Amino acid sequence: MPSPCNPLDRDNQPAASALALERVKYLRDEHAIHMCFANGIAFDLPVHFIEELQDAVADDLENIYLTPTGQTLALDAADAYISVDGLVRACLSQLPRAVLAGGLGALGGSASSDAKRRAAAENGKRGGRPRKPVA
Repeated sequence: MPSPCNPLDRDNQPAASALALERVKYLRDEHAIHMCFANGIAFDLPVHFIEELQDAVADDLENIYLTPTGQTLALDAADAYISVDGLVRACLSQLPRAVLAGGLGALGGSASSDAKRRAAAENGKRGGRPRKPVA
């Protein structure tokens, strides 16, 4: 059975927008919102983390839906319209800053270009990276 968050479309091609929210569903047993992105990433977020849904009852949460753009969660019974981008940012802000900084720094440091490769090769011929001048 295919995953409900399959990163491939019907023609077995990568989804057009890998970061668009594709599905949302209330999980009654976990009292959480299940979110699937087009790239296959999925996560469950406990309702108590979503301020706009604090007072919503389970029967109402069953009716949560996505707006056509996939960028907003909507729950008419609570008159709640929640930005997916804002929700993800709020979730990430709960992680320790060192974890986020380390992960993002590693991504930035892994960037490579022809200029970087040439500079590294030149420095290698001369015994490595030049020392910084002492101030």
